[in-house]
Amino acid sequence: MIHIADNLYLDAAPDFGPGPACEARLMEYIRSGIEVVVSLRSWEPLEAAYTVLQLEFHHIPIDDFETPTGDDVRRFVDIVTRNHGRKVLVHCKAGRGRSGTLAALYLKSRGMDGPEAMRLVRDVRPGAIETPEQEALVLDFVFPEPVPLARPATPPAPHPAALPLPVVAAVIVRDGRVLLARRRAGDHQGGRWEFPGGKLHPGEAPAASLARELAEELAIAVAVEKPLTFVYYEYPEKRILLLFYRCRITAGEPRAVECAAVDCFLPADLEHLDLAEADRAALPALRRAIAENSER
Repeated sequence: MIHIADNLYLDAAPDFGPGPACEARLMEYIRSGIEVVVSLRSWEPLEAAYTVLQLEFHHIPIDDFETPTGDDVRRFVDIVTRNHGRKVLVHCKAGRGRSGTLAALYLKSRGMDGPEAMRLVRDVRPGAIETPEQEALVLDFVFPEPVPLARPATPPAPHPAALPLPVVAAVIVRDGRVLLARRRAGDHQGGRWEFPGGKLHPGEAPAASLARELAEELAIAVAVEKPLTFVYYEYPEKRILLLFYRCRITAGEPRAVECAAVDCFLPADLEHLDLAEADRAALPALRRAIAENSER
């Protein structure tokens, strides 16, 4: 992910090419404070993921290696300027042709001349602005006057029914073993093991929610250190967005206060446990994090 100028960032599509896995790239956006995503791909397969993560999503479909239209340019510049004060990420497929062209045109809208705008974008994104037609657009497109920055935008609140239930979970590794809690028999997914945590209350920060849940459930105090990964999972009765954080116990010894049991397991044994379905879905993404984040 590359900072272009002001609030504008550029990247390849999260699911394209070498580098971190798609979910890790999306988590990088969240950790970096990205709030608005503009996709230029002709079809955007990650639209649902952006919606689940509560990122404001805009789609300006442009075929690969094609040149944006004037309407595309004006719409893109409007999105970036309206969201001044919020980080905006633009991507196409490789983050060079279409994205580089619009990034350069945004710079031009702010008063930079075409050659300088192309040079700046290519300095930070080698190979950007790939075709003669894209170059010509950057050089020839005329803005009536430099576009003033708008006041910071207030995004519309999504309808509650359209959002999944946010849930936070702790990844605590002690002496090479992973701490898990077992759900009570009458609970949802009762009797199954899970990474301890719980629902995020309205207006509650994830770290505060996780600290509260672990104090209530396991009678421990924790330092919530950093986000690790997430998983979106649809149960028949509800949809959840499960956010995993690396945590470290700072006080207390885990005991089953609001769960059926608590225990520690070797990472290799997790595959063989009766895990809650959403937790099992997250295991592939968590394996490396568990290996790298043993408590010292």
